[in-house]
Amino acid sequence: MDVFVFTAVFSALAFRANDPEVIMSTLSLSRDINILTKEKVQQKSQPINPLYNAWAEIDLGCIKHNVATIRRWIGGDVKLLAVIKADAYGHGINEISRTVLASGAEWLGVTSIAEALELRKLHPSARILILSAGMYDHSKLIVKHNLTPIVSSRQMAALLNEAGEYYGKVVKVHLKIDTGMGRLGIWHEHAIDFIKYSAGLPFIQVEGICSHFSSVSSSALDMEFTREQLGNFENVVESAARLGIYIPIRHIGNSGAVMLMREAHLDLVRAGISVYGLVPSSEFKTLLPLKPALSLKSRVAYLKDVFPGRAISYGRTFKIQEKTRIATIPIGYSNGYARSLSNKGQVLVRGQRASVVGIVTMDQIMVDVGKIPNVNVGDEVVLIGEQGNDRITATEVAKWAGTISYEILCKLNVPRVYFPTEESAEKEEKWLNAMP
Repeated sequence: MDVFVFTAVFSALAFRANDPEVIMSTLSLSRDINILTKEKVQQKSQPINPLYNAWAEIDLGCIKHNVATIRRWIGGDVKLLAVIKADAYGHGINEISRTVLASGAEWLGVTSIAEALELRKLHPSARILILSAGMYDHSKLIVKHNLTPIVSSRQMAALLNEAGEYYGKVVKVHLKIDTGMGRLGIWHEHAIDFIKYSAGLPFIQVEGICSHFSSVSSSALDMEFTREQLGNFENVVESAARLGIYIPIRHIGNSGAVMLMREAHLDLVRAGISVYGLVPSSEFKTLLPLKPALSLKSRVAYLKDVFPGRAISYGRTFKIQEKTRIATIPIGYSNGYARSLSNKGQVLVRGQRASVVGIVTMDQIMVDVGKIPNVNVGDEVVLIGEQGNDRITATEVAKWAGTISYEILCKLNVPRVYFPTEESAEKEEKWLNAMP
């Protein structure tokens, strides 16, 4: 039976039976495991579950395209780590991890032991790097499950060494050097003693050494500091080599460096936001033909005519100046649509932009559709993504909200629907071959 028909029938029966357990089963059934066939892509404007008020559509074909694009850009001698922390930036860690590994990524990067253990169950042999400092009491779990930690202190190195002795295995680690981010790692001026100590532990293999850029951008001032960071990092690596400590995997490059600094690619790059088809900021320029993978959608739930003198939403912050039509959309800050978008955000309805008016509430927003003809209850509303000839990007939404696209994506709290790309393999190859 067609999956849409099955879900609709099952949902209708659940409501008719007034059975909350069946209703919840219907919701959970298709939350994160629905991969639509190519034929279903043509119907992707409809939610896979009619109970959804709002949902995210994740185009796995775009993820595949972005990974392949980055893979070709960095070349075959550089390893690619796909950063899928924070539930893959709100895209869903399970499906995204499968897709990036199948598309050319050699490593997965997360920040919590919980994410790493979930991935280990899915991918028994994948290389998984834990990008955070790691809690001391996680050391045995890290070793037991063959995870690769970033190590920022002697204490953690010693505990991992003890865990390695306990399990009778050598633990591969990546040492973190702070070259200017001020977050994790040993300051670069004091790094050599830390490297010597770690390399001298009998159950530790220093497989990698890394740092993190704080300010990769198109700004000349930012790039001056970024190159200073790279120089500090290379000095540490060279100093260790002079002592006979050769570390095979050097990495410092994030998405910004992948795009702007070939000299920072080294042995491995850590691609985060670029995997999802976005750039680090609205001012950032790139030649890479990336494709945003996530769309955020809802539907018009209610329409009413509103006359001058009326006000919209809590606090009466938006006053009606002329007769218009207001659409209520069932999505709000509980779904991750930020309250800071009040009286600032825009959505797409029937291919045209409509302004968010009044305060964003917990589960509903109001938009002015007075100048858009033929709007009806049930019409698709696009909050992030493409409709008609227009597109609203997560970067644009972030600018309205006074934040960054990373936060917009990571805070989404809606069901996810997955489908493959509409683009043919032939068109995919054409995009890749067009890369500089």
